[in-house]
Amino acid sequence: MNCGSALVEEFCAGCGQRTPTPRDYSMRTLFSAAIGHLTNYDGRLVATVRKLFFRPGQLARDHFEGRRAQHLDPFRIFVLSNVLAWLVAPHTNMFGFSLKAGLKFALFQRRWAWAMAARAALAHVSVEELGRRIDAVSASQNSVAVLCLVPMMAVGIWVVMARRGYRFVQHLVFTAHFYCIHLCCALIYLGFVLRPLYRALKAHPSTASIADLLANNWMQHLMMAPALIVYLFFALQRAYLVGPRQSVWRAVVLGLWASTVARAFFDVGFALVLIWA
Repeated sequence: MNCGSALVEEFCAGCGQRTPTPRDYSMRTLFSAAIGHLTNYDGRLVATVRKLFFRPGQLARDHFEGRRAQHLDPFRIFVLSNVLAWLVAPHTNMFGFSLKAGLKFALFQRRWAWAMAARAALAHVSVEELGRRIDAVSASQNSVAVLCLVPMMAVGIWVVMARRGYRFVQHLVFTAHFYCIHLCCALIYLGFVLRPLYRALKAHPSTASIADLLANNWMQHLMMAPALIVYLFFALQRAYLVGPRQSVWRAVVLGLWASTVARAFFDVGFALVLIWA
């Protein structure tokens, strides 16, 4: 036992630790413990998901007012949503940062090419060698890049909700919840809807130009903005107690801002890999 006590039956008389049994080393027990650690396995996950999707903004409002024990905390929701995305993404058309993708889809492609040359000169290596280093670390930086998107989105909420008495940490809580919805929209649209829609439109000469428009990376992200705006319209009212009129313009601004931040994923990835390569 941990305390070294010799008086041990089912539980240790000194520290209270339970005596291990063969059942503790079964795969079922290990799997149950892992699930329980992630979700607390006490119904909070179901309650959290229900409010997240069907009562937009209520989770954040409950958090602001101290009603937190009945739900998963925002960081755990964020982690679980990304675990789900990592499991689903390989079966979709979505992909993470790589040097090739970054140079193709980043907003500031020329600036990043210049930054690569400057970084290579600083490290006294060739641009080609730096490129190999970037590809070696890019996979490990994808999760960090995703994590950086949350505070970037929260900045937009901080601006539109200025002078209403909320702290930035509260905006981070709201954004962690909203990010899950944004990620869900991205998985559904970018992962499962976009490719068959593109093929269907491209197959007919009369709609081929629309298909080419859908191939534009900006357009792909902006196509999700209407769904995000509708969600934000209701979420802002519940979370921040603003009226419908005040919620309309804020939802539009934040929906477009969220799409822009998501579009900048490859720029964030570039910044990270240039630091760590």
